[in-house]
Amino acid sequence: SRRAQTCHYMSRLVSILSKNPTYEKSRHKLIENVCSTACNGHAVSSGPSKGAAQVIELLIASMSSDEQLEDFFPICHRFSQLLYQCTSDAPDENLFDAVFMLGVISRAMSKDCHSFKYALASFTKSAVTVACASDSDLLRTQACMSIKNFCNIDFCATMDMVVPCLLPTLSNLQDDRGREGGCALLLSI
Repeated sequence: SRRAQTCHYMSRLVSILSKNPTYEKSRHKLIENVCSTACNGHAVSSGPSKGAAQVIELLIASMSSDEQLEDFFPICHRFSQLLYQCTSDAPDENLFDAVFMLGVISRAMSKDCHSFKYALASFTKSAVTVACASDSDLLRTQACMSIKNFCNIDFCATMDMVVPCLLPTLSNLQDDRGREGGCALLLSI
């Protein structure tokens, strides 16, 4: 399709820009624009946001062995907000973007991706917190989907991270919302 071809060309452009440090600013701006497009339309699943998410997936899936997730700063910055915002009582748009972006990168990773372990170790606890405790159905659903994607990559490693975070929530008899969210998370897995 035309969109798939355009997404492929955009990810190739980022790869080409990555090879020359002179173009670092242009590369950064291009990735930032792709992230903004993906995040601005994630709630409505518009064509441009789907295409932008596909570009991000292609970038993550085609990372070379010498690239880290952190090398894609605009992408990494978006979902790293998850670490800082998941405990907030009133999630702002950054949390929605972070959970959405985590879902995008979790779809693109594989067990061979050397950034998989980093993403799993860094963001699983926050994703479990959002999946269990968020007031937003959209946030809970997207967090569950991210964890499910990580389970599809490496079930045992993911569950080793999920279970210690989930057990206190499921054991707390005073937190009906958390237990319900935890059960929904387990059901999605």
